[in-house]
Amino acid sequence: MHLMLLTCHLAYLTSVRDVHKPPMQGASRLSIRGDILAQHWTQSSSMRQRYETIDECDRNLRPIAFVIATNRTFNINEFCKSLLLSLEGSRLEKNMQGNLLHLYLACKSSQDKYLHPTYKNLLAIHSFRFDERRTHNIGLSRKKQVELAEFACLELNDPILVLLDDDLTFESLVIKDGYPTKCYPFSYIHEIYLFAINYPCDVALGGVTGAPPLPATSSMRTFLQDFVGSQSKSKKTEKRWEESDYYYDLSETRSCWENWPKLPLTDGPTSVQSALNQMFHSGPENRPLVYVPSEQTPQPRIVRGGNTIVFNPQYLYEIEHPPLPRRGDSIWSILAKEQGATIMEFPIPLYHTRTSETSVASMQKRPFSSSLKNRMSDDLLGASIQRSMLTEEEILPIYISRINRQLNLVEECFELLRDASRFVDDCSESHGYWAMSVKEQRTFLAVATELLNSLKMELKMKKDLAKETTKDAAHLVRVMRYSNHETTEET
Repeated sequence: MHLMLLTCHLAYLTSVRDVHKPPMQGASRLSIRGDILAQHWTQSSSMRQRYETIDECDRNLRPIAFVIATNRTFNINEFCKSLLLSLEGSRLEKNMQGNLLHLYLACKSSQDKYLHPTYKNLLAIHSFRFDERRTHNIGLSRKKQVELAEFACLELNDPILVLLDDDLTFESLVIKDGYPTKCYPFSYIHEIYLFAINYPCDVALGGVTGAPPLPATSSMRTFLQDFVGSQSKSKKTEKRWEESDYYYDLSETRSCWENWPKLPLTDGPTSVQSALNQMFHSGPENRPLVYVPSEQTPQPRIVRGGNTIVFNPQYLYEIEHPPLPRRGDSIWSILAKEQGATIMEFPIPLYHTRTSETSVASMQKRPFSSSLKNRMSDDLLGASIQRSMLTEEEILPIYISRINRQLNLVEECFELLRDASRFVDDCSESHGYWAMSVKEQRTFLAVATELLNSLKMELKMKKDLAKETTKDAAHLVRVMRYSNHETTEET
């Protein structure tokens, strides 16, 4: 029965014209919720059953093209290793000959020569050069991804396009005994095909686990609160992970601001460099995103990041990526929806990591401070444009409100640092996370205060220029929507 249903539905998978059809009655929708394990999915009989229908039709599936554009170092072997492990135990893994999975990769240099022989038959690699130096402008990488997607559609027969960030792998974080554990609770590839059967749509937007995909300025107050505060014992349970936006300072829905205890993996002294990186670069290690499976039907979604599955590529080509360094992905989703695209959440997250660190000396130099201020400012403006387009409200009051909120959070950081300074003066080295020498504590306080002062000055300047900035932003929105309307009229 499963095989017959899947075979009938493959007609859909090979035709983008049928992309808005409702789910097929009777299609298999085994629930994931009761089967998530803190180990590999093959340990669950129901998960193996879940993937049987896909394995049985492995030769008739649409090819999948992973599309990645990056100016950073890309570890192609780690990418392939995690992909292979996620497929391990399935018939897809056993029958791989480089025909089903493809990687369209744009980076500084060709990666083919670095590929380990183990992965030669896993996927076909199509390598392109991308040497854009402004690495923090996400929009430039997204435009390059569109170019790669065009190549994929010319070379492959009706591919499913998977647009990924360069720092994602195929694991996920799940909760085991109250704490996050990295494992393979599902096969990402199988889930893409099952999703296409059960929830036909044009674009599916997935999330991540691990490091929150946002500027560090959006979580620095939360990090500092945990780092210098007394450790609460109330959150050493699984309920800890049920709080809304538990890592996000700027959230309008977060209600709990309690301190969280350290995770077992972060026990031991914290270096000055590690603490400063968590506050201003990588985000708090103490509050990673985790996968909480749900039995609810996937809903329409707008917020987009680096885990995007495109079943109908026409919207990639017809809608130019917004010329914004941050939040352009989500604004693209709004424009696609306004053009008629069906966009849904893809409930299968990938693992997001930030492993690079910046030295204390580098943080005290202007380039780091400028980059930090730019990421903060770009995100505040992008988020304001996004909210304005969704609510049809004026951008100016939204933008001013977000700047004021960020200023308040900076002041709260200053207050936390002042409290910490008093503990340093009292030589209370064991207070909270302060397993540092007095000298290290004072270094942390000095650098953190310096960087916060630079952020505060930037926010005040942006506030003074808010009218001019939002006037330009409103014009950009009108241009994007006009262009979007013209494209719709032509089609």
